[in-house]
Amino acid sequence: MELYLRKLLRIGLAAFLLILLGIMPAYGSFDPDKVRDVDVHWAKDYIEEIVQEDIMECYPNGFFKPNKPVSRASFIRYLVSSLSLNKAADMLFRDSRNHWANGYIGAAIKQGIIKADEYDGLNFEPGRYITQAEATRMIARVLGQEGLISGSPYGRIKPDSHMTRAETATIIIKMLDKKPFHSQDEVTIAIFGTDERSTETARSDIIMLLKIQPAQRKALIISIPRDTKVEIPGFGSDKINHAYAFGGSQLMKTTLEQLFNTRVDYTLKLGFEEFKAIIDALGGVQVNAGKDFAYGSEVIVKKGEIKLNGDQALFYVRYRSDSEGDFGRIKRQQEVVHSIANGVIGAKNDLSVLMELFDILVSHAEPNIALGDLLLKLPAYTGSEPFFFDCHTLNTGSKKINGIWYELVDSINLEKLQKILSDR
Repeated sequence: MELYLRKLLRIGLAAFLLILLGIMPAYGSFDPDKVRDVDVHWAKDYIEEIVQEDIMECYPNGFFKPNKPVSRASFIRYLVSSLSLNKAADMLFRDSRNHWANGYIGAAIKQGIIKADEYDGLNFEPGRYITQAEATRMIARVLGQEGLISGSPYGRIKPDSHMTRAETATIIIKMLDKKPFHSQDEVTIAIFGTDERSTETARSDIIMLLKIQPAQRKALIISIPRDTKVEIPGFGSDKINHAYAFGGSQLMKTTLEQLFNTRVDYTLKLGFEEFKAIIDALGGVQVNAGKDFAYGSEVIVKKGEIKLNGDQALFYVRYRSDSEGDFGRIKRQQEVVHSIANGVIGAKNDLSVLMELFDILVSHAEPNIALGDLLLKLPAYTGSEPFFFDCHTLNTGSKKINGIWYELVDSINLEKLQKILSDR
């Protein structure tokens, strides 16, 4: 026993000497630039930056605890500190008057980041974990636009979930680092509507490019007939909608980029259910039906100006039991996309609608459209000036080749559309 104690003492003295010489760190000390528990965490860079900026801090042993939930009081302190706001006494909420975060809460109230009518009675409950919905509202107000932002890498907002320390670090650094979205910035999105309800390999039923040009308050829509004969990289010449069956959204994106000699920033794949959900979230879409559209003896969409729900709108854009066929469908698809865009612009201040919409859109976009990026772009997209929609369809001519009908591209019209896409 005595020998064991002597060995233990020698080890302790050796460790103490190493600490004095600076060779071995003392327990509990850590390099402020090195956070111990985030080496493989998705938010590593954001966490290390926010610690270096002294906005958030590690625990005494150097651990950040990235997945730990954050209280309302702590979130407000981090947010107010990041903005260098002066503290102000909170005399509004009874339960925060003697709280350590009173000055931070008061500053947030003064700046309009916290609104009393969003909380029950006169209590703020500062020790309660903050939800993602609360955090997104506060960050949106800082940026001057009600909208969405997310620190999560998964792209989906879960309004009632608690914000973690990692998400808090990310959301604040993004807020500080992101430059305001410039009105001249443009984005091109390839939109695919697919029927994935059957057991067959899904093919794209709707194919269009949407280019948004905020500076000109203009949106360009180009629809491509699904039977258009094109070169599909790696698969040769075939119908364009087969590209989705061969390689999903990525191959469709590559095929469209090659066809139009342009860059596609995002792809957005919507199944029937997602399409209906977007329209229902907006409260319906307004169209001007040129005639009655019926299924058998039942009229689903009546002629004239009418608001359609999700089911009706899906029937309207897929209907082709008339002489117009696919080209009639394309015109109706463009009409509905136009109406959806107007609905989004009209809902720009309705946070609950936007959260529902963006949750649908972002979870089906590739590469994932960061909600923070969408928030920063939203003011440019949804200003007071109306958007002009310039709608085109790639001109084609029908021809039967080896027993199969194709739509062959009009090369002159294709060159015209390529030029339109390249114009800024």
